[in-house]
Amino acid sequence: MPALALRAAGVVVIAASVVRVVSAASTGFYSGGDSNRASGTYSFIGGGLSNTVTSSYSGASGGYKNLVAGYASIVNGGFLNTAAGTWSGVSFGYSNRADAGGASVGGGWSNTAKALYVLCCVAEVSALVGRSVCSGGIPTPLAG
Repeated sequence: MPALALRAAGVVVIAASVVRVVSAASTGFYSGGDSNRASGTYSFIGGGLSNTVTSSYSGASGGYKNLVAGYASIVNGGFLNTAAGTWSGVSFGYSNRADAGGASVGGGWSNTAKALYVLCCVAEVSALVGRSVCSGGIPTPLAG
């Protein structure tokens, strides 16, 4: 089946099948899912349910009730994850947050990366406030 290309209000939507476009005037791209909202310029939602992408050049691959609010940020899936920092990301898991620029959370449950360029690996209930790496819930300083 050939890919579908649609131009509306300066937006190009390319997908094998467009399941639901919430707003034709939106600048976001959609490929599936339900009740998703991509409102940032060149934002993308791949699928899932009730995901929101509000910033430019950002995306949510899928999952449920994830929020991407940081410029050039991504949430790959999971449930109730938030990527709010510029160039931040959350891979998967439940209720994880990447709040600072360049911060990322690999997954797990209730992890928060709060400082610039912090990486929080899969661990439970962690809050980082410095230049640290979270591994197994124990923050470890980076060399340098």
